[in-house]
Amino acid sequence: MGNIRFYDNKVLFANNKVAMHADCCCEECPVECDHCSSGCAPVQFQVVISGLTNKDCGDCADLNDTYILSNTSGSCVAPWVYNFLPAICGFTQVTLWILDMGGGNYRIVVDFTGINPLRLTWTKDYATKPNCENLGNEALPPSSSSLYCDESGSSCLVTAV
Repeated sequence: MGNIRFYDNKVLFANNKVAMHADCCCEECPVECDHCSSGCAPVQFQVVISGLTNKDCGDCADLNDTYILSNTSGSCVAPWVYNFLPAICGFTQVTLWILDMGGGNYRIVVDFTGINPLRLTWTKDYATKPNCENLGNEALPPSSSSLYCDESGSSCLVTAV
C-alpha cells in the first residue's frame, strides 16, 4: 500500500487514486497551489491580450494575441510561461503568477517581460483565494505604464485550460 494523505482537510487519497469523500472529483492535482481555493491550478492558462496601441514602439499591436501559458514545475511558486521570438517591442515572454499577498489577500498577475527593463502588466486582487481551475474570461485591468506601448485601454482575459 502506498502513502495516504489528506488533501485540503476534506479528501482522502490512497496513491492518488481512491477518494473517500463525496465532494471529490477523483482527479490528481495538476499544479499544486495553496494560493487557489481548491489547492490546485491547471497546467495551462489561456491569456487573451487586446487593445494595446503604440507609444515609442510601433509594433505594440503585434502583442495583441491569444497565448497559452504552461506551468511545467507542478507548483505555483513558478509562473505559467509562454516564450516567443523574435522580440516585439523588446518583449519575449508572457507570464502569469498567482501570488499570496498576505492577510488573506491574493493576486493574479499577467505580464510581458523581455530584454528591456520595463513590463506590461495586468493584475487582479482577490479578498479570498481565487478559484483557479474554473477561471473563465477573468478580466485583469492594466496596472503598469509602459514607455513602449499604451496599455491604458487594453484588456487581459484569463481562462483555465
